[in-house]
Amino acid sequence: MPKIYLFGDDVNSKISLCYDVNEDEWQIKKLSDSSASKFYQCSAAIALTNNEILITGGGSPPKKDARLYLTAQNEITAKSPMNESRNAHAITQCRGNVYVLGGFSGKQRLNSVERYEVKQDKWT
Repeated sequence: MPKIYLFGDDVNSKISLCYDVNEDEWQIKKLSDSSASKFYQCSAAIALTNNEILITGGGSPPKKDARLYLTAQNEITAKSPMNESRNAHAITQCRGNVYVLGGFSGKQRLNSVERYEVKQDKWT
């Protein structure tokens, strides 16, 4: 069951949109009001599994946050933070690691890359 997720909006938000490709329909998902977690604008996200999406950075000012969104539970869990605050960055995955590239620190454009070791929950 392929799905596409969109997170946040132009303000910090608890709303995500989920598009079910097979059913050709959108669903609005809202995090619990008691949840301290939010989706930030200009974050980058990548699916790790069918039920786990890693969301990095974003916000204004930019955040170091790394969060794991559990799609079936509609919950976010905190992961180890990145080494640099960044938003408007790229994200990709290769050989079990996640890489975040570039972006904006709040003061300058970044030309750095960070590697996230998923199994160790560690950024280098």
